[in-house]
Amino acid sequence: MVAIEDRVQNVSAVAYTSKAKKVISRFKYLGDERYAKYIGAMMRDVVEVHYRGIPFSVITSVPLHHKRLTERGFNQSQLLAEQIGKSIGIPTLNLLERNKPSPPQASLGRADRIRSLQNSFQISEEAQQLDLRPHTILLVDDVYTTGSTIRECAKTLRSAGAKTIYSTTFAR
Repeated sequence: MVAIEDRVQNVSAVAYTSKAKKVISRFKYLGDERYAKYIGAMMRDVVEVHYRGIPFSVITSVPLHHKRLTERGFNQSQLLAEQIGKSIGIPTLNLLERNKPSPPQASLGRADRIRSLQNSFQISEEAQQLDLRPHTILLVDDVYTTGSTIRECAKTLRSAGAKTIYSTTFAR
């Protein structure tokens, strides 16, 4: 586990190898949603081992901007979060929204990734109805490269009162 900030850790199911990249690419860009079940099961296993005993009360995912969601037809991170939540009996809620588009992170260097994601997220209407303070949140994304996406999402969740946030990704 890698500490991103004092209250957020990340654990990944696999290393970001050429094989992992191919799996993610098929899932994410070719729309092969069958991979969600397979990848989600691997992520669930890692969560159960590395975060054993942590009482997660909600799972959320990194949101896509509505334009990208319309283009792709699904949010890969949301599908993974739903798979994990379903298999371990924890509700999945959309706590975050992306309020501005950003270029695909895979096409950017470290500094540009960080810059492009600054202030890109906001609390969803659904989350505004909740008191996030007592919740232990599991944040789900597909790939961890620089950690900038996870950090920016965690910052937004904290601004709404969340105190305990962990993250999981398929590949790192």
